[in-house]
Amino acid sequence: MKGRSTYRIRRYLAGFFFALLVFGGTVDAYAQRPRRAQRSMRPPELNVQFHRAETAWKSGNSLLEAKARIDRVIRALPDDLEARKLRAGILLTMGKTDRAFLDAQRAVRLGPDDGEAHLLLCETAIRTEHTALGQTALKRSADLLIDRHELHIRLSKCAILLERLDEAEAYARIALAADAMNAEAYLQLAHVFSIVNQDENALTVLQRGLTRGVVKPAQLRRDKHFEDLLNDPRLATFLRKR
Repeated sequence: MKGRSTYRIRRYLAGFFFALLVFGGTVDAYAQRPRRAQRSMRPPELNVQFHRAETAWKSGNSLLEAKARIDRVIRALPDDLEARKLRAGILLTMGKTDRAFLDAQRAVRLGPDDGEAHLLLCETAIRTEHTALGQTALKRSADLLIDRHELHIRLSKCAILLERLDEAEAYARIALAADAMNAEAYLQLAHVFSIVNQDENALTVLQRGLTRGVVKPAQLRRDKHFEDLLNDPRLATFLRKR
């Protein structure tokens, strides 16, 4: 009952702010005793490797370089929480989902109260077909990330894959209410609306994003989820002008 109550409160608040803005492994990852993370013990030379790996990953220029650098950090400091999370993300991007899943499990054991670690576990569990663990990780990460609005888009994407569409909508609403200049938040909320056949709501969100100049026409044209909406006069006219 407590979990449902917390979710209802979160969804109510998200809907309220959105209305103002737009319309007017195994489960053992949770059971094992956490070990102390080593991020505070990272020496300067390994810290350089960590940040260079992070930069290479985010730029998308060299995933192999990113992995090679973060591997060095983890070989020296196997209990470095941030390094485990970073490597899980890099491995996911590389499509090495089984290995990413192992790193995400380790990150959760090292940081049981780290919401992003649980989010990574959710993302990797879904891709490795550990659905029950993904459900558990989604709930735990959402509880821990209630103030990390920039991560709610990822929560929403996980919820879609787990077919928890009410939650997917709530997380996307929170992301958009928290940052009206985030194009991905508009696209994610519109995507959820399109999945549940609420095309009018999806069109309203996309039109508002385009009007504000946050969402770019090219983003809509590239996104296959919105193919059936682009001929609507409210978007077509706007897209032609751009």
